[in-house]
Amino acid sequence: MPTPPHSRRRFLQTAGTVALASGLAGCFGDDDSPDTDDRTTPPATHGPGSSDTDEPDDESPGRDLRLVSTGYRTLDPVAASDPASVAVVSKLYEGLTTFPAGVPDPEPLLAEQIDVTDAGRTYQIALRDGVRFHEPVDRELTAEDVVYSFERLAASEHSAHRSLLLDDLGVVHERVGTSASDASGSADDTTAEAEATTATGVADGYVQGSLAVEAVGDRTVELELVEPCHAAASILAHPAFGVVPAGIVGDLSGHTGELSYETFATQSPVGTGPFRFDPDTPDDEFRVVARESYHGETPAVGGVRWTRVPDAETGYERAVAGDADAFRVPDAEYDPDDVTVVTIDDRGRKTGKYGPVDPVGEPLDYQQVCLLATGYVGLNPTRVPKPVRRALAYAVNPTAHATEVHRERAAPAVHLTPPALFPSGRDAAIDHGESYPFDVSESRMDDARKEMESAGYNPANTVSVTFTTDGGETAVRTANRLRDTVRGLPVDLSVETVTPAALRRRRRTGELDLYWANHEFTAPTAEQVLRLFAPGTDAGIVDWHAGGADADSAERAREAWTRFQRHQRDTETDRQVRAEAVRDVEEANWQDVVCLPVVHPLSEVVSYDYVDLSATGATGFARRTLADVRVGPRD
Repeated sequence: MPTPPHSRRRFLQTAGTVALASGLAGCFGDDDSPDTDDRTTPPATHGPGSSDTDEPDDESPGRDLRLVSTGYRTLDPVAASDPASVAVVSKLYEGLTTFPAGVPDPEPLLAEQIDVTDAGRTYQIALRDGVRFHEPVDRELTAEDVVYSFERLAASEHSAHRSLLLDDLGVVHERVGTSASDASGSADDTTAEAEATTATGVADGYVQGSLAVEAVGDRTVELELVEPCHAAASILAHPAFGVVPAGIVGDLSGHTGELSYETFATQSPVGTGPFRFDPDTPDDEFRVVARESYHGETPAVGGVRWTRVPDAETGYERAVAGDADAFRVPDAEYDPDDVTVVTIDDRGRKTGKYGPVDPVGEPLDYQQVCLLATGYVGLNPTRVPKPVRRALAYAVNPTAHATEVHRERAAPAVHLTPPALFPSGRDAAIDHGESYPFDVSESRMDDARKEMESAGYNPANTVSVTFTTDGGETAVRTANRLRDTVRGLPVDLSVETVTPAALRRRRRTGELDLYWANHEFTAPTAEQVLRLFAPGTDAGIVDWHAGGADADSAERAREAWTRFQRHQRDTETDRQVRAEAVRDVEEANWQDVVCLPVVHPLSEVVSYDYVDLSATGATGFARRTLADVRVGPRD
């Protein structure tokens, strides 16, 4: 079955309680991952004291880094959306830009130079020399490969990320019912070209072959954007932009394909990354092997080897038995009191020790990073009056929530924007958060009561609201905790559980009062945050102008979004305007409380002391190549 396409609107509006892809699920056998493997897990064979089959001799490029995984779904970069698949894809393919070690500051990778002209609408990209694809293709990268890869991202039936290219980056293209110059999707007469192209392939409304990506030389690519995009380099670093050889598969009209799609996506992926896929592994493992002919620095490890496990608990058992070098501690085994933080860097990343861990008998190395994600309570302004929304905001204690619901595996939040995406970074987010009108570490019940009493609510005049969950543990615990917290207020808060499908439908149709959601921002830009939460956007999830929403707050947020859109140049002036717009949307939400930020989820990794693993950035562990990791003797 091809992966269903996700347009930007569809992705943002259909998720009720979104399964958070933390960059760890799947890669370390996290039970939040839907991936499972029903094979019997084989006994441990690489534990302490056992023979190490991948111990190198002096001539070897290095030992394998060993991990556990519930198993990948696909090796196709445009289709990979689950963390386990992304973890493998990120090592095999490369894009024009990259986030080194997961840090969301883009750097050139396959691009040698990027020139921006036409007021920010035209990108001419010179490709790096000496880049070769893996075997069996084994040839140099050309501009036609980039053109083909972008076309697959837009047109392949398997693509799960075309909105990144067509909407977020905004490459000029044609959709059914629009002209190429009207790629935003507004109404227009269907062009003759669109009608003619429909027969040869339309994916999610995109007309194949209409993408304004062109090879203007053997190693030069030109992109034309509808509007300037200040975050272009960040968007291009997404794993979905991994470049494959032109014509490698036949899922585009005019390409028969050198490989069948099934072969390419499950057995023989071909990219330019520092590793190649090893097809000759036992059924209970999969592996990527370091390329000595890689155009960059040769990986310090011989490869990355994953042991397949059915669930997080089994993966943890294998890891502490010595079958994995780095892993995540599942919630059932995690004890926040076992964390000892030694250092905190300027990005807020923590390193230290975790343990002691049984049966290892000693503490393991520990690292933590705040992800590009936000957990929040959604409040429907049509159904929940503003005094009630603000009273609930006073009642919620994000710090206690992070401790009691997330067991300290999340950071308390006052912004919808994750710290790493906040304009000018984490320190600026902290400074701005000092103005939060509620409280990050205390339930201010007296203020909550005054807010409601001033609106006429009292024990004889109460209001009833329902917190709807999809049965997920975090959502249920959040709802129950909030219900218990507000018992002393004139609020009758009930909790109901429905199916995930029913929750998504009722959220789309505005039939919910309160709900819980985790949202991960796949393209690390503040624009994704504003596009989701600001009024007047094509993908917004909140109707700020609905009955009950504060008109002044809604107008402030709407105007901020308009300013943000109109200042997309990479200039200091535009950066300042965008930063102010983000702050204005956050402050408008503080005033009106249409979404109540509660936590930013954390990514945590523990590893044995023989592993030299640098700190991971906010995009998460799954998106790292791990080529810089060193594995010492395991004795």
